[in-house]
Amino acid sequence: MSLFNCIAVEFSPVLARRGAGKLLEGLFNGDPVAWGITGVVVLVFIGIAIFKRASGNDE
Repeated sequence: MSLFNCIAVEFSPVLARRGAGKLLEGLFNGDPVAWGITGVVVLVFIGIAIFKRASGNDE
C-alpha cells in the first residue's frame, strides 16, 4: 500500500497537467462538458468572493 502511495504522489503533477491540457483542448474545440466544468468552477469562485464580502471576512 505504501508503494502505491509513493507512485501516486510521483505521478500527481503529470496527471494534473494532462487533465488541464485536456480541459483546455476541450475549451478550444467547443466541448460542452469542458465549458460546463469551467463555468461551474468560475461560479464557485464568484460565490466564495460574494460570500466573503457579504460576511465581512476579507482576509
